[in-house]
Amino acid sequence: MDLPRGFPDTEYKARVSRAQGMMARHDLAALFLTTEPDIRYFTGYLTKFWESPTRPWFLVLPAAGDLRAASAPPPSQRATPRGPPPAQR
Repeated sequence: MDLPRGFPDTEYKARVSRAQGMMARHDLAALFLTTEPDIRYFTGYLTKFWESPTRPWFLVLPAAGDLRAASAPPPSQRATPRGPPPAQR
């Protein structure tokens, strides 16, 4: 199912291309997008999903190619530190 964007696909491609051009000039491999304005700028979607306090998600814009979504695992699946608490080390 394709969801409608806040702008045409041509605008999406132009925004990604413009950002990747600036990234290339500054030798950046990727942008890690974490805020609602950044996510909305690049995707055109107005969503509150990014606000989840238990399972945050982000976007990664690589130096080449399309945006990728990244999400933290749910708390029950996150790694736990091993060894004694920091105060006892």
